Amino acid sequence: MKTKTHYLLVLDQSGSMQSSWDSTRLAVQSQFESLHATQLEFPEVPIEVTFVTFESSYHPHFMSKKTTEIQHLDWGAIYPKELTALLDAIGRSLNELSHLVKEEEDVVCMIFTDGGENASKEFSYENISELIESKKKAGWQFNMIGADFDAWTEGSKIGLMQEEVHQYKKSEIPKMMKTFSSALHDYSEEKSSEPTTKFSKFKF
Repeated sequence: MKTKTHYLLVLDQSGSMQSSWDSTRLAVQSQFESLHATQLEFPEVPIEVTFVTFESSYHPHFMSKKTTEIQHLDWGAIYPKELTALLDAIGRSLNELSHLVKEEEDVVCMIFTDGGENASKEFSYENISELIESKKKAGWQFNMIGADFDAWTEGSKIGLMQEEVHQYKKSEIPKMMKTFSSALHDYSEEKSSEPTTKFSKFKF
């Protein structure tokens, strides 16, 4: 059995996502299906998924679930509204996932938003930057995806390097999600062939 991979997806469902929500929802569901196919292909490399969304509030939909348990998500209750509490979503999801990850396990985090912070009450930029830095030291890996806004500036405020931040247009969301799924597949494939238990770098 190889080292488990935890995949955390933090997804923006604020009101500004309305125009692209149908394509985003389908792209995320397709990604979950792809992850399940990857798990079936490499059963010796366990994958567990944590999925949270946010607007002015934080919504954890499942925490550290096997891919067999994420296929039938109820999207009826997940729709765009209100503002962008990005920092609270990142802080709460990282803290909650921390209790479920063992020291030897890998964590790949994807933070997706179409706008900057404007509604958090619990966490500041400084809090999140320090939290992400501590997780990086523990081997956690981060990618921030920004749609139609200056994601590089926002990413730098929370301690991410330029190579960890990626900018897309909203029309490219399905393509981006598919690319990320392919990267997760390649990550599992390489872990499957690695003689060591702890893997190195997720490449997106």
